[in-house]
Amino acid sequence: MEISMLMSTRTLCEWIENGQMEHTNDILERLKCFDMCHIIDEERIGDLYELLHRNRRVSSCREFSIFLDRDRAGSRKQINQNLFAERSEALGTLAETESKNVKAILYHEAVFDKGVHLLALGKSDVLRLIACKEDLCSVLTLFGQDIDGLHEFSQYIQNVYDNLVFDREIEKSMEKLEAGFLTRRHEILYHLYRIHEEMPVLIEKYGVLDNSSLGDKMSIPCSPERDRTTVENKLTKKADNGKNIKCELHTKMDKIGSRKPDRIYFCASVPDKIKVDNVDLSGKIYVYKITEHA
Repeated sequence: MEISMLMSTRTLCEWIENGQMEHTNDILERLKCFDMCHIIDEERIGDLYELLHRNRRVSSCREFSIFLDRDRAGSRKQINQNLFAERSEALGTLAETESKNVKAILYHEAVFDKGVHLLALGKSDVLRLIACKEDLCSVLTLFGQDIDGLHEFSQYIQNVYDNLVFDREIEKSMEKLEAGFLTRRHEILYHLYRIHEEMPVLIEKYGVLDNSSLGDKMSIPCSPERDRTTVENKLTKKADNGKNIKCELHTKMDKIGSRKPDRIYFCASVPDKIKVDNVDLSGKIYVYKITEHA
């Protein structure tokens, strides 16, 4: 999947003048994980370079100058007025027909062309216009619907949700989904999106509550496993130093017929000084399994 990002020189100049370039650099940093084509118009390209030079001592402008001057693997830049205009027109057409409701789109109740991986820098309630990392996470979640291969999907979600740490065998756990990966794909994306967006806010606001209280505050069905034997035998991750991470909190996907609903098992906040694969996970949200009912 290659993602195209339109970058208006007029918008960039305005953001530099208003001291708002940090958000742009945050977006570009998150997009480093993906194959990218950054398309820049020529309308104010001279002004853009002049502003960057004038503000070269401002760290955010210096970072963006480096981005403009250097290429990296998996990313290319095109300064092309005609291409920019063509893609802008396509984006405008999409904006007229597409929904702005992430949940409705994922649950097939609203329109969004998941196969067109086109974005633009900008401030708007249109999903494809990106002003911050949160905007980017929303639309990347929707692009995930276009991935049919389990391996590619498992790699993709690990790049999208930077607030979450996934177990190294997360793909293996998805092989055991009762309803199958393709049936659950939209729910997996929505549940991860909600965990990613909501859990850091809840913990910052209320502190690390008990799992039941945290689950009750989520916007999706979420609760801890009641059976302690199941927790010990199936939902406990062994850390490097012999300590344990209890991953009993889980979201519940929709029930299909008589099947038990599939679930996402996670730890909302890993205890301090716990490492897995020599990585310190203190305070991280650890997604252990995306799988069948334990």
